[in-house]
Amino acid sequence: MDIKALLIDDDNFIHKVVRKAADGVFSVCHAYNGPECFEITKAEQPDVILLDVEMPGQNGYECCEVLKSDSATKEIPIVFLSGKTTLRERMLGYEAGADDYQLKPF
Repeated sequence: MDIKALLIDDDNFIHKVVRKAADGVFSVCHAYNGPECFEITKAEQPDVILLDVEMPGQNGYECCEVLKSDSATKEIPIVFLSGKTTLRERMLGYEAGADDYQLKPF
């Protein structure tokens, strides 16, 4: 598998769903919070980041802004996976630098 995705979500169920959906299609690295996401992104250099909005500590918008401001990670596409369905929430994702915003359940 040549495509590597980094899933950042504090919900174990979402990790299980994405792992199952990705089986045989792309490989998945896992992070459960902001600090892990920065460490794993730099170490693994994923092709795409799948990022939740609601996480303890740094939320997804904050993580996205940090990733997009770092020269080592700014070119990695970021897709929000979120249960936040309002237009304002989606716009916050794009304003933070996301490339796409998908609603859960996806």
